[in-house]
Amino acid sequence: MLSGKVRYNHREDTLLSLSIPMEAVLNKGEKLCGAINQSINQSVNQSISQSVSQSVSQSVSQSVSQSVNQSINQLIIQSLTRQ
Repeated sequence: MLSGKVRYNHREDTLLSLSIPMEAVLNKGEKLCGAINQSINQSVNQSISQSVSQSVSQSVSQSVSQSVNQSINQLIIQSLTRQ
């Protein structure tokens, strides 16, 4: 249903381009949250890396220790059986 009472059928919008620095545009709260999140992520990643490194180191150390102990026990048994 067209009423025919509209006086124009074309509208021109004029845009004004403004150069605004991004620091002025960003919400300081969002910026702070982003910095906090980045800091937390770095801390978590470092903790995980250290934990994995320690865990792997302990695991390898235990494995090597068990292997060495088994080898020593076998040598002792062999030397006792030869006598």
